[in-house]
Amino acid sequence: MKSTERRFVSPLLAGMVVLFGTITAPAGVLVVNMIPKANSGETNQDSEPNLAVNPINPLFIAGSAFTPDPNGGPNAPIFVSKNGGHSWLMNTIVPSLPGRATGDITVRFSESMNLYAGILRIPGGLRLNILRSNNFLGSSVMTVLLDRTGFGVDQPYIQAHSSFGMDNVFVGDNDFSAGGGKSATIDHSFNAALNPPVFQSIRIEKRATSGQDGPPIRPAVHRNGTVYAAFYGWRSFVGGIATADVVVVRDDGGASSPNAFTALLDIPGDGLAGRRVVTGVQVPFENFSDCPKRGTGRGRAT
Repeated sequence: MKSTERRFVSPLLAGMVVLFGTITAPAGVLVVNMIPKANSGETNQDSEPNLAVNPINPLFIAGSAFTPDPNGGPNAPIFVSKNGGHSWLMNTIVPSLPGRATGDITVRFSESMNLYAGILRIPGGLRLNILRSNNFLGSSVMTVLLDRTGFGVDQPYIQAHSSFGMDNVFVGDNDFSAGGGKSATIDHSFNAALNPPVFQSIRIEKRATSGQDGPPIRPAVHRNGTVYAAFYGWRSFVGGIATADVVVVRDDGGASSPNAFTALLDIPGDGLAGRRVVTGVQVPFENFSDCPKRGTGRGRAT
């Protein structure tokens, strides 16, 4: 990923350039290469990028990808910007191994200005870490809030929201320790700003699966306390093809009740929690991190 000149370019006009040659593009979308110019010669994978914009100060932006420390240091970097994304630096504050990237990584700010991350940590096989930094521009390594090994967790996808002075953090993940193959999970803390915080695992799948759910579990949080999550409920898996329902669940109280994520029932349908918005989806699956085919590789949407 080479560092290139920044230009204003319209996505539509970008396609027209390919077809018809160079044309003058009006000001519209600012495209910036996040790889700092000083690292423009690097050739790492840098895939699955994720962005977090600080809701209090939108000039503060953090980004993540499968990127190791280009200097071979003991921690992996995040990309940081303090000018709204016009320029970027690498800040090596994610715990890892020398010269190694993390596995899956996503980042989110809370309104308290804390930055949270959900990662698959190296070393370890599908080792979930939930991390926090109170200064994403500083040099201190992110604090480990949760370190889970065992059966393994895949694709941690983090969301954060501050309410009544507490940082509510939700991590959607595919947790293979879940009973009965109902692996779609939300790991939640009412106040991840504590030292240490408490996390609970909420199983959001209510139906039988083929042995697990699809790897991507995606929460979305509203400031009024409503929390949604969407996932693939795998019903069968034959010949590399998962037959799945697209399921949406909702909680109206910030996951504070013993029956969290059961507010949205499948009516008309089987009446269980979780509305099946689409059924019988055919999802090709490949168990490779760089799968070039359509579908999911170990859960990677490609």
